Amino acid sequence: MAIVGRPNMHQDSAPPPRVSKKEILASLLQPPAPLPASDEPYKAQRTGTTPYMSIGVLRGEPHTHYHDIESFLYVLVLFFLSYKGPLQKETLRRAQAQGFTQPVGAGRLPHVTAWPAMFERWASGTFQEISERKYFALAPASHASFVKDYFPHIRSRWELASQSTAPALADLILDCWMMFSHHDLKVAHSQFIEVLQEWLKQYADEEAYYVYPFDD
Repeated sequence: MAIVGRPNMHQDSAPPPRVSKKEILASLLQPPAPLPASDEPYKAQRTGTTPYMSIGVLRGEPHTHYHDIESFLYVLVLFFLSYKGPLQKETLRRAQAQGFTQPVGAGRLPHVTAWPAMFERWASGTFQEISERKYFALAPASHASFVKDYFPHIRSRWELASQSTAPALADLILDCWMMFSHHDLKVAHSQFIEVLQEWLKQYADEEAYYVYPFDD
């Protein structure tokens, strides 16, 4: 839900109160607050981890809200490559009992996976090298390579949830990826939200396959 709250993330405020799952889901239906002026830069620059940093920030450009929206794209793309599908109910309950923390020295958890080589290259090299790799991956001429490199990994990780989950995720990722490519990386918050909301409507039945054993 972080993308929904993006317009106000740079305002000083107290920590938000704990909210229920129903309140979080309801927030999707609320219209977002207006964004700041289009290309107005703000103070923070080159913050974050390189796989999730926007191309402009990696290049040292003044940081705008467009860069933050682009970072959400990379979070979305990499999230579904980082895990072997949804966890079972018993595993989730054990994780909750441990406070969703991992003991130091325990090694990689069994449901966490390494990224494919194309995306591992976003985590090493100079800022300039990583920015060039991302820019090349988002170029229209690279769409076929992206589909070839990305979607087999989505199927192998998420097909066990249901036969429809992997295609649903593929549609979401491709729609978002193409949107950024066609808009030269300048995607407004409202545009991103519109794609997410349309996807939620189209695949509303998929929620039946997700496990959420908690009361809040």
